[in-house]
Amino acid sequence: MQIPRMFQSLLGKKNTTMARFVVQGMNCNSCVERVQKAIRQLPGIASVQVDLPSGAVVVDHEPDKATPEQIRQQIVSAGYTANLAAQTGEDSST
Repeated sequence: MQIPRMFQSLLGKKNTTMARFVVQGMNCNSCVERVQKAIRQLPGIASVQVDLPSGAVVVDHEPDKATPEQIRQQIVSAGYTANLAAQTGEDSST
């Protein structure tokens, strides 16, 4: 059962979407931190996971506050090339 949006904030639960990006140009832990920091500047970001060897970045976000394109632009503005690889539906936290 999905909880209506108006009650989710009371329960600490938000509808989120997972977006996976392939990022090129990251080659050290400083790069990972730079990408994470850039993405977390956007509203509605629940989590950011970066796998340095593969260049995969997985972002759990509220789609009404941050779109995959906005996230991609944040990665690009941090100095990297990024492409959306996959996206799952809302409420992936259940």
